[in-house]
Amino acid sequence: MHDVWTFGYLEKEVGLIVHKEPYIITLGNKKFFMAHGDGLLSEGFGFHVIRKIFHSPTAQKLFRLVPPQLGIGFGFAWSRSNRKKIYHLDTGYMGEDKEHMVIFAKRYVQTHNDIDFFIFGHRHIELNLQINPKSRVVILGDFVSLFSYGVFDGENFSLENFD
Repeated sequence: MHDVWTFGYLEKEVGLIVHKEPYIITLGNKKFFMAHGDGLLSEGFGFHVIRKIFHSPTAQKLFRLVPPQLGIGFGFAWSRSNRKKIYHLDTGYMGEDKEHMVIFAKRYVQTHNDIDFFIFGHRHIELNLQINPKSRVVILGDFVSLFSYGVFDGENFSLENFD
């Protein structure tokens, strides 16, 4: 949810294109489904209420009125509390039957069997999992503690780490 609060910084400073909804693209002869990963499967009523507030332009404008020291402190406290409460952000790989993004991808390929790679963030774990003969689910990890990133060589997708 915090990713929506960059207010155009990534676009302006480093030229990234930020997609707020899942994005499907073909690169070479491979088809990618890319998404942050949160909200792909129902995660409960409370999650959806908070997500709606975080994505609200009004809430974001109101938050700008909060002094930076208070806002940053609130953000860190919220994140710490959230990670303690929400098991799927606080654990390692939970297995194919419990990972929301793996479950989503397996359901999605049943009706869209042309996807080669599902690329997700959100979970802060590294995962590169074959879910059928054609499709893989990749969870990129993060650049803060794992120093991980994805590489597509035109045919294969791999996870790499900065030293």
